[in-house]
Amino acid sequence: MEQAPCPSSTLRSTDAGDSVSPPQRARIDDTIRHLARIGDGQDPRPLRNPDLFGNFAVAYVSPGTAQPGAAAGGRFRSTLGKALFPTRGLFQSVLSPDIVVNKVCFALLGLIPGSVVLRGKLQPIPNFATGSEETLDTVKVSFEPPVLSLGEAIHIRVGPPSTVSLQTVYVDRRVRLGLGSRGSLFVFTRGGAADAQAMEAAGLHRTGKLSTALLFAALLTAVGGGAALAARATTPVWARAAGGALALLAAALASVVWRGGILEDATWENGRRVEAA
Repeated sequence: MEQAPCPSSTLRSTDAGDSVSPPQRARIDDTIRHLARIGDGQDPRPLRNPDLFGNFAVAYVSPGTAQPGAAAGGRFRSTLGKALFPTRGLFQSVLSPDIVVNKVCFALLGLIPGSVVLRGKLQPIPNFATGSEETLDTVKVSFEPPVLSLGEAIHIRVGPPSTVSLQTVYVDRRVRLGLGSRGSLFVFTRGGAADAQAMEAAGLHRTGKLSTALLFAALLTAVGGGAALAARATTPVWARAAGGALALLAAALASVVWRGGILEDATWENGRRVEAA
């Protein structure tokens, strides 16, 4: 069986695909599609291949034409999200027998380490293109609401449950290549920094509704207080500017954190794909 050349050197310093030029993206995507054709003949099939399981870094993402926003990381990987929450790593673990953990590591304002974690269970579904259940390469993952962590002590569950679907088009001991339901392409590389993320326990922190309410109350207070200060005519100019900046910053933070940064993918019912409106 032909094995994929390790893509690590090609994809290094691409910010998970965000910084590649259009010609570079075309070449990388062509390589992924070539390897997907090799993957069509792989035996065992991906869902029966032990190489499916493990800890992976998200090395490259090429958004599909139907993909709204970032295909990996959601709002945390938008232009605004990366400015406020600079990315320190994107990871995915597939844990036996049926657990998937996605983790975005960041530094809030470049200073405070944190992460957002999605933890869910996978379920085999029919192949996107053929509708066949015998290809054993496509899954739906039903995620619990995200857990947002800041530092070591703050863990907040924020946002709704979500579902995504992914076809594994190639897998070996070094890489896993995926195709999302909206046409996005993914390259996952095994090990390295991914093995240091303690993914078995990620997203299992005790959380409460009170902490979530306090977070958004603090952000709303900052927006309201900053806006009021900026609008007060008797306030010194520097204080009005500071108030306006505070209001804008708090509003921007809330817009990223809202719904846990989730951008909903296509959903599935009874094994059939249901397109988002």
